[in-house]
Amino acid sequence: SRLCCFPSPFEEMNNKQRVLNKKVSQFFRLRGLQTRPDALHPVLELIDQAADDWHPMLQALAAELEKQPLRDGCVDAAAVERAKAAMTARQQTASAQIHLEVVDLFDTRPLNFDPVRRAFLAQSTKIELHAGPESRSKMLALRLALIEQRVRRHERFKAPAFTGLSTEASDHVQLTAINALLGRTGTRVVLGVLSEVEDGFVLEDTHGVISLENLHGAATLGGFFTSSAIVLVEGEVMPSGAFHVKLLGLPPPEKRFTSLTALGSCNPIQMANGTSQPMPTGASPPTSHTPQVSEVAMENAMVIVLADLWLDHPKTLEQLQVLLNGYEQAGSSIIRTGRTTQPIAAFFTFVLTGNFFSPAIARTNVHRSTLVSHFKQLAESLRKAPTLRDHSHFIIVPGPDDLCLASPDVLPRAPLPQVLAAPLTEVLTHCTLTTNPARFNVCGQEVVVFREELLARMRRCTLLAPNEEVHEDLDKHLVETLIHQAHLCPLPQSEMAVYWQLEHALWLHPAPDVLVIAQRTSQTHWTYNGTVAFNPGSFATDGDWMVYRPANAAAEPSSLK
Repeated sequence: SRLCCFPSPFEEMNNKQRVLNKKVSQFFRLRGLQTRPDALHPVLELIDQAADDWHPMLQALAAELEKQPLRDGCVDAAAVERAKAAMTARQQTASAQIHLEVVDLFDTRPLNFDPVRRAFLAQSTKIELHAGPESRSKMLALRLALIEQRVRRHERFKAPAFTGLSTEASDHVQLTAINALLGRTGTRVVLGVLSEVEDGFVLEDTHGVISLENLHGAATLGGFFTSSAIVLVEGEVMPSGAFHVKLLGLPPPEKRFTSLTALGSCNPIQMANGTSQPMPTGASPPTSHTPQVSEVAMENAMVIVLADLWLDHPKTLEQLQVLLNGYEQAGSSIIRTGRTTQPIAAFFTFVLTGNFFSPAIARTNVHRSTLVSHFKQLAESLRKAPTLRDHSHFIIVPGPDDLCLASPDVLPRAPLPQVLAAPLTEVLTHCTLTTNPARFNVCGQEVVVFREELLARMRRCTLLAPNEEVHEDLDKHLVETLIHQAHLCPLPQSEMAVYWQLEHALWLHPAPDVLVIAQRTSQTHWTYNGTVAFNPGSFATDGDWMVYRPANAAAEPSSLK
């Protein structure tokens, strides 16, 4: 028998281990992962190494596990060891890299929305570019579900905790479904998709359709109101059954941190596993795209964006050579990173976007050898900048008129064919041919680049003139529309077709750190809702480009004039 009522040291140790095992299992469960018994031992070893600061280490481990093709989200000891090895390799190279990761949009998974859990889930099947007609209706329902979740998380649309408090009740706005409007009186707020039909305008959600009246006479907020846009409509039902519109606005935006917290372990763009089950209050969002970046890399990192690089114009190539010479001189300076030294050019990322040929060539049938010869000229210009050629990173984004591996009229556009861009990939040490739109992460920040004459398309499809009292600049209306709609191209399919199972690749949810809308208009830059948005201008016609510095999250207009 025991001589005292106190537990033995072995019992205390077992109790602590059971509590820690429970915490670890709960941590992974919140991220849609199930830990097998053999996986707990290597996880606990990692926690012992981290001592008291084990929570960030566990988040980094979960981020690596989410990148693996886990079966049914089950984590075993082998998966943990692979994740630990990847973490070790990442830490060893952290001081000398900018952590550039380019996303292949055609390698993502289709999405499902679970209305019971109110969460987005990844399907186990692969993307079908030519999916059945049910995928089109599912695409619209997914997008509407996304916006509705964002709206209901907004402060104005959250139900008050205590309905007896008049101040909270007066500020609260309640959404009403379209099928619930029947028999209701008074002013209501409805969320739905705005569409134009032969006899007027209608608003549609997953529950029903209702015709709208007084749309042109209603007050409007900022942004473009186009067909297929998701809008908030305030008004009342008339005896005729139509909805009399008093106020029309876009859904409210959402901060990136709020979206990440709500998504949990789910990433709509890179998700082989996981769900968007919301995380508990006070929990930190996953750190899949926030790697540790050294101060040296952050201070010297630059993203240089050029649009309209017309290779068939000798003047454009001359301007490009002047630009490359300038960055070659600046990037040749040697700095020390840890025990190694490397040129500053190793922290430069050049984003070259189309169109790569002038309209005169793009609209004609030119032989392949002619196109390849122009890319050879670009390669020769880059060969004359050896420091940039060997150390800088180059991302090639096709324009709307460039040849690509799939239909150029459907988003997202496929990369340039390797047979055309082979001269570049042979000369450049770090060259990536990517899609349009392009998505990549640099220094832990998400960047989205879209080369499209989007402002012209918006103006062509708008149903109401933008409210100039809110913004006189149409570019600001454009950025506001994209951020509020959480979508790169909220236009009808007749204006801009999208692969139905890849529509989530155009989502701006969570909102990116940097949004580049490259079009043939003058340079603009504007920070809105935490997103740095800019248009680099046309390099071929105006000699303009833009530089983004992750260290201070600032866009700097640049020009040769």
